[in-house]
Amino acid sequence: MGLRLGGIGFGAAFTSALRFLIPAVQAQDRAATISAVYVVAYLGFSIPVILVGQLPALLGLIPAIARYASATFALAIISLIGQFRQHRTKR
Repeated sequence: MGLRLGGIGFGAAFTSALRFLIPAVQAQDRAATISAVYVVAYLGFSIPVILVGQLPALLGLIPAIARYASATFALAIISLIGQFRQHRTKR
């Protein structure tokens, strides 16, 4: 379940970032900008997983997973709302 929620959140945030940035960047700067987005996206996806790997020692496995899933779900909802609002204003 957490993997699915993480994928939804990551996909929504990544798609939203590209939709926002690509039209705003000059053609000659797009490759560098998209590369930077990929770096930030992969760091944003990997660092929380590394940190949550350390949480079971402090909280226990189930509470660590529950907190990670809850945070991922909240961020996914925020990202989806942002995408919906952005899409709605373009109409």
